[in-house]
Amino acid sequence: MLALLVENGPCYVNQQASDTYLSTTSWTEAANVVWVDQPPGTGFSTGLVDTTEVEIAQDMYAFLQNFMKVFPQYFNNGFYVFGESYAGHYVPAITYEIFQENQSGNPKIPLVAFAIGNGLTDPYIQYAYYAQMAYNRYLGWLLTVYVLLIVFMIVFVYSTTAPTVISYPTYSFMTQRIPECQSQIQNCNTQGTNNVCDSAEDYCNTYEIEPVTVTGVNPYDLRIPCGDSNLCYNFTNVDMWLNNATVQKELGVNMKWNSCNNAPHLALTADWVKDYQQKIPPMLAGGIRGLIYAGDQVMQLLFSSFTGKKFPNQLFYSYLTGLYLQLARKQSLDITITVALPK
Repeated sequence: MLALLVENGPCYVNQQASDTYLSTTSWTEAANVVWVDQPPGTGFSTGLVDTTEVEIAQDMYAFLQNFMKVFPQYFNNGFYVFGESYAGHYVPAITYEIFQENQSGNPKIPLVAFAIGNGLTDPYIQYAYYAQMAYNRYLGWLLTVYVLLIVFMIVFVYSTTAPTVISYPTYSFMTQRIPECQSQIQNCNTQGTNNVCDSAEDYCNTYEIEPVTVTGVNPYDLRIPCGDSNLCYNFTNVDMWLNNATVQKELGVNMKWNSCNNAPHLALTADWVKDYQQKIPPMLAGGIRGLIYAGDQVMQLLFSSFTGKKFPNQLFYSYLTGLYLQLARKQSLDITITVALPK
């Protein structure tokens, strides 16, 4: 609901919280869009609290099946799953659930593609580059692609325009703790117990996130301060508008709105450092298209996900292995690989 009213929806709430006004850049100018408050407990959504991405994916799949029964006309041009930030977890989970269920004989949701913006998808790799992003020195990634017997090497050397927001001693402090952070993340993904995963989240956030946020900088835009809000942005007008009795009557709800509800987050703490990139290659090999994008002022910089070896090797190698098999079987496949660097 928040994205609907402050980012890409058809209307914004005015500063007085008395009315809305039209956006000139709404995604609804080009597509039919549904914004969903999920998991249960988020925004105006209700229901049993989800504790895993499996439950979240199942809930969303059930919602989409019911929505498609009532409004089939909105699926005529295909279906796309978009999300940002923690959507690095739930977009792969939800999209993969749809992808699998489409092959099981259920009414088919016409899945075309997914997109993740500034997402947390592979914590093992991404946490290793937060210090480098905050200190803003050389950022690069090397991707070696093998297709049949031809070797293509693509090298991107990329330095962001974001300011340096931590000192060198802080940078050193953070980098020295990366191996332990990665070890705990690996243990979480291997053992999967709540205690192990909670411990990994606590350790990695304490030593790889807090040294940056304690400076007062906005982790979503390193050029500006966070300010007084816990979210680094003031959504008071949206809160007031959504808690207005007249608005709630029109929406058919009767409950207090909060921009950020901690209860769903606390129920998912063991999920924070789980790895969800492994769900992507099967979908790419199965013809589902993907877009991963990020701003170069954001701590959750997805280009840093490609800096190491694990994410690109698993993601692209698995994808290209599927491509090789399809080429060997003389099947046609339309491929578009796009790399977009921000201005």
